[in-house]
Amino acid sequence: MIVVGGLGGGGDVLGAVTLAIHLDKLMKIKPLIVSFYRCSSRDIVDGKQIADTIIEVHEDTSGSFRYFDPLIARLGYKVYTICLKNDKETVINDLRYFAKKQNISKWIAVDLGGDSLVNGDEPELASYVTDTLGIASLSILDEESLLKSYLAVGVLGLEGGGVLDKCFLARNLHRYYIKNIYLGYYEPPGEIAVQAVETLTNMLEQEVSAMATIYRDALTGFTGHKQYDILYLHKTLTIHSWHKYFFIFKIDKLCRETILCNIAKDKWIKGLKTYEKSRIIKLKTHKQYNFDKIIKLLLKKRINLNILLM
Repeated sequence: MIVVGGLGGGGDVLGAVTLAIHLDKLMKIKPLIVSFYRCSSRDIVDGKQIADTIIEVHEDTSGSFRYFDPLIARLGYKVYTICLKNDKETVINDLRYFAKKQNISKWIAVDLGGDSLVNGDEPELASYVTDTLGIASLSILDEESLLKSYLAVGVLGLEGGGVLDKCFLARNLHRYYIKNIYLGYYEPPGEIAVQAVETLTNMLEQEVSAMATIYRDALTGFTGHKQYDILYLHKTLTIHSWHKYFFIFKIDKLCRETILCNIAKDKWIKGLKTYEKSRIIKLKTHKQYNFDKIIKLLLKKRINLNILLM
């Protein structure tokens, strides 16, 4: 069984829809859609609770937050939500149970925007907490050889409308490249992109997401400047052709390389919040890294999704 899903809530799971369509239509594999949210099970109504932190989502399930998962259930996929507000031991034990029960071999977690790629010493961390907890959880299962896990980052460089320092992001990407944590980029084939655009457009008419809207626009082939006024995002952004790509990373190695993920594996949410208040911010060493040059470097490696998941 293969899992695709959102890493940090919000519109991340809509990015995973592209991968699900690819698996379904081109590889004849019906994946599970499993997403991480910073929620507790009581935040979700009319789902089927299969463990303390895991909810099976149906078409009529609802949540006390922006929640695309029920919309995806209407597409005919089996959909699950992982709630991360519980303690680490409960979350990890539930994930172990779920991975074994579903016989999961590969898991691709999608992040629209690069919040998941922060190290922890940057001036701005954006909305990193849920992303970091999701990566930490999957890295533990990966290290235990229960499954292989991957991070797929879309709309890279425009996270939160571009709130992350691109020089720091470039520094991190360069490190992941030279340490072979970065595997390559995935570009959805034309027919998959067309179907994904139709599906995302329908869902965005029912629920709002800034990052998923940017991603949908990139999938249509749009490039250039565009003004966005969605939720927290009120600015003009520059869309490039590669914003429709997913940049793929090995989660186990990525986690070992980042301050935040190592803290999450040890001390979970409280550890992250304590570190955020006392962390040392670097302001000098990042200046040598140019984001556009690093993107060109990343675009030298392309990955075949079929080979990655077989």
